[in-house]
Amino acid sequence: MADIDRFMAKVHKNPNSCWEWQGQTDKDGYGRFATRVLGKTKAWMAHRFSYSYYKQDPGKLFVCHSCDNTSCVNPDHLWLGTHKDNMRDMKSKNRQKGSYKQKYLELLEKYNKLLEENRRP
Repeated sequence: MADIDRFMAKVHKNPNSCWEWQGQTDKDGYGRFATRVLGKTKAWMAHRFSYSYYKQDPGKLFVCHSCDNTSCVNPDHLWLGTHKDNMRDMKSKNRQKGSYKQKYLELLEKYNKLLEENRRP
């Protein structure tokens, strides 16, 4: 199976919104994905793989989320920037670790996920 097919099998596409990574994640909620080339395994952060596949190789730049959803792999929600750009974006949205607003947004995100999962057809 091609890497992109394995990748997309672990993605839930919300219409006009985030593509939620359903595979393995790290402690911060970022997706993890692995590919094999010539017998060697390459570990990826899922959003970096998505950006690389759908747009371009990000090189040493950060792949940042405009949606601030760590599990999102929608290439339309991803942009390239430096560490400084990413920190500036985080601060402008008051998403620093430990901030009251960040904790509220995390709880809201979990609540919305639960609503989505339990929505009846």
